[in-house]
Amino acid sequence: MTTTITCPHCKRELVDSPNQRHELRCVYRPGVRDLLRKLLQSDDPTRAVPRHVYAERVAAYNAALRKSDLRAPTVRALDQLGGWGDACAWAGLERSRRVGGESNGNDFAVIAEAVQVEMETARAALRDAERGLPVCRVVELPDGRVRCMLR
Repeated sequence: MTTTITCPHCKRELVDSPNQRHELRCVYRPGVRDLLRKLLQSDDPTRAVPRHVYAERVAAYNAALRKSDLRAPTVRALDQLGGWGDACAWAGLERSRRVGGESNGNDFAVIAEAVQVEMETARAALRDAERGLPVCRVVELPDGRVRCMLR
């Protein structure tokens, strides 16, 4: 029988596990919204920085922390809020606009970021295939690099 626990912050039902880390990473923890706004804010106090800039800031911020400090949520953890635009709105900021006005879904930076992740994944899979190691999982790290788990 599987037992579940409820996160005290977001009220999600989670499978109880000794490795449960959700509570430490939940974006609804006290203080996270203020920290998120601080790390997201651009030179314009009403706008958020682009996603890749936030990822760089989070990596630097979290690397300088003591264990007891509040960790900033990674870009991937912000998906809990529904996506990048929703995360910006939750922090009280507008999503940054690209040169040329409102985004139409074909932003060069977004496409370039996705292509870079795919290329890193493909290169890693190719290196591993040459060594005879099958890739069973690919994880994007907060600083943008990719980690592959091998069988």
